[in-house]
Amino acid sequence: LLASSAASDVYKRQRQYQDQEITVYINFGKEETTLPAKTAGTQKLLGNYQDIQIEGELLRLRPYEALVLEK
Repeated sequence: LLASSAASDVYKRQRQYQDQEITVYINFGKEETTLPAKTAGTQKLLGNYQDIQIEGELLRLRPYEALVLEK
Protein backbone atom coordinates (compact mmCIF):
# COMPACT_ATOMS: atom_id res chain seq x y z
CA LEU A 1 0.00 0.00 0.00
CA LEU A 2 1.10 3.55 -0.56
CA ALA A 3 2.38 5.29 2.56
CA SER A 4 0.42 8.55 2.13
CA SER A 5 -2.59 8.77 4.43
CA ALA A 6 -4.67 10.31 1.62
CA ALA A 7 -3.98 7.23 -0.50
CA SER A 8 -3.93 4.64 2.29
CA ASP A 9 -6.45 2.47 0.44
CA VAL A 10 -4.43 2.51 -2.79
CA TYR A 11 -2.13 -0.30 -3.86
CA LYS A 12 0.56 0.40 -6.45
CA ARG A 13 2.91 -2.16 -7.92
CA GLN A 14 5.43 -1.45 -10.66
CA ARG A 15 7.50 -3.97 -12.58
CA GLN A 16 10.07 -3.39 -15.28
CA TYR A 17 11.75 -5.76 -17.72
CA GLN A 18 14.05 -4.51 -20.46
CA ASP A 19 12.13 -1.65 -22.12
CA GLN A 20 8.66 -2.61 -20.83
CA GLU A 21 7.16 -1.16 -17.65
CA ILE A 22 3.85 -2.25 -16.12
CA THR A 23 2.17 -0.33 -13.28
CA VAL A 24 -0.87 -1.56 -11.38
CA TYR A 25 -3.06 0.79 -9.32
CA ILE A 26 -5.94 -0.45 -7.18
CA ASN A 27 -8.16 1.75 -5.03
CA PHE A 28 -9.66 -0.50 -2.35
CA GLY A 29 -11.50 2.43 -0.75
CA LYS A 30 -15.03 3.66 -1.19
CA GLU A 31 -13.78 7.22 -1.75
CA GLU A 32 -12.17 8.74 -4.84
CA THR A 33 -8.46 9.50 -4.40
CA THR A 34 -5.85 11.45 -6.34
CA LEU A 35 -2.16 10.56 -6.39
CA PRO A 36 0.95 11.61 -8.29
CA ALA A 37 1.67 9.37 -11.27
CA LYS A 38 3.96 9.57 -14.28
CA THR A 39 1.50 8.59 -16.99
CA ALA A 40 3.10 10.27 -20.02
CA GLY A 41 3.70 7.72 -22.78
CA THR A 42 1.56 5.03 -21.13
CA GLN A 43 -1.39 3.10 -22.46
CA LYS A 44 -4.14 1.35 -20.57
CA LEU A 45 -3.95 -2.44 -20.66
CA LEU A 46 -6.76 -3.24 -18.28
CA GLY A 47 -9.21 -1.47 -16.00
CA ASN A 48 -12.69 -1.74 -14.58
CA TYR A 49 -13.71 1.75 -15.75
CA GLN A 50 -13.88 2.69 -19.42
CA ASP A 51 -11.75 5.84 -19.14
CA ILE A 52 -8.73 7.09 -17.18
CA GLN A 53 -8.92 10.32 -15.20
CA ILE A 54 -5.58 12.16 -15.48
CA GLU A 55 -4.96 15.82 -14.64
CA GLY A 56 -1.35 16.71 -15.51
CA GLU A 57 0.82 14.51 -13.28
CA LEU A 58 -2.11 13.44 -11.09
CA LEU A 59 -4.10 10.24 -11.46
CA ARG A 60 -7.61 10.14 -10.03
CA LEU A 61 -8.83 6.71 -8.97
CA ARG A 62 -12.53 6.23 -8.42
CA PRO A 63 -13.93 3.96 -5.69
CA TYR A 64 -12.78 0.37 -6.19
CA GLU A 65 -10.99 1.25 -9.43
CA ALA A 66 -8.27 -1.04 -10.75
CA LEU A 67 -5.96 0.11 -13.52
CA VAL A 68 -3.01 -1.47 -15.34
CA LEU A 69 -0.77 0.81 -17.43
CA GLU A 70 2.05 -0.12 -19.81
CA LYS A 71 4.91 2.13 -20.84
